[in-house]
Amino acid sequence: MKVPLDHAFARIVDAAGREVARLPINASPGQNLWDTREVEPGVYSIELFNANTRMATERLLVQEAP
Repeated sequence: MKVPLDHAFARIVDAAGREVARLPINASPGQNLWDTREVEPGVYSIELFNANTRMATERLLVQEAP
């Protein structure tokens, strides 16, 4: 069953818990792009929210380009 989107967004936080990005999620299928060129390398968490409820959390590793 599909859950309707209600102000859905992805929130990206650093290891200290500071929000570094917030990406809106819309109803059309596809991908969101987060440009990490201006972000310090390290471990981040990405939290998916819908209707002000956190639906999922995943870890994300940002590395320097070779």
